[in-house]
Parts: sequence; C-alpha cells; structure tokens
Amino acid sequence: MNRRLTRAAAAVAGLVVLGGCSAHSDDADPPGSLPLLTDRTCADLVVIGARGSMQSADRNLGVGTEVRVTVEQLARRLRQRSDLTVHVEPVLYDSSPTPTAAGFLRNTAAGGRLALDRLTSLAARCPSSRFALVGFSQGAHVVHTAAMAVPLPVSSRVAL
Repeated sequence: MNRRLTRAAAAVAGLVVLGGCSAHSDDADPPGSLPLLTDRTCADLVVIGARGSMQSADRNLGVGTEVRVTVEQLARRLRQRSDLTVHVEPVLYDSSPTPTAAGFLRNTAAGGRLALDRLTSLAARCPSSRFALVGFSQGAHVVHTAAMAVPLPVSSRVAL
C-alpha cells in the first residue's frame, strides 16, 4: 500500500499544489459512492492541516477554506486512481493576528509543536497510514515548523 500511495500522491501533488486554491469545491460525488473524506482516523492518508490567520477552527473541517479545498481535490484525484482513504486532522492553534513578529513566531511555533505532536502520536497509533502536512498562510508556517522537526522514523511516512 505504501508504494501505491506514494506513486498516487506524487502523481497528483503537483496538480493539487498548482490548482488547489482555485479548484471548485462544489463537484458532487456520484450517488451511492463512499464519502470523499473518511472519519476513520487511521486512513491510508492522514492530512494534518493548519488554517490561515483569522480562519475559524469551527468551519471548513477546522483547516480553513484553502486547505479544505486542496485536500478535497487531492482526495478526488486519488479516488480516480485508487481506493485509498483520506482523513483530515486540524491543527487547533491560535491563528489570531498579532501586532508583532514575536507574537506571530510564538503562535506558529506553538502550532508547529501541536502539529508535530499529533503527527507522532498518529504515526504510533496508525502503523499503516501515510501523512501529509498542509497549511495556508500562517498555517503554512505552522506545518513548515513541524516538518523541520519530524523524527527520522516518521519522516519516511510523510508523503506530502
């Protein structure tokens, strides 16, 4: 499964990155099909997503519009190629704007720690899952911070 996921993810990653924010999110799934995203925590691909500044943690799966649309597009493209499941885990950090660079760095560092903690706990709990770190705006800083500290044994399971 890991090779299949890696090949499928690599095949669509460039398309999603280039087209994710402009993708249409109103594409309907065929009637009777499986849900686009699964509630099953240990899915084939678990996306740890971080919303941008001032985006609500109560909407868009807690990851913000841009990350949600990008992940949905990725899930659609993966579904066209395979039966892989995708699950979204939001990083619930303080995304409020701060008047200083120090405040921004404090928020993104705390968010990065939360993302890394969630990644490592899910990696231990879900031995067959692969992972993706996706963020928008301030959330991109959060996932970058987390990605810089991923332990070597877990890094081979991070597909995106």
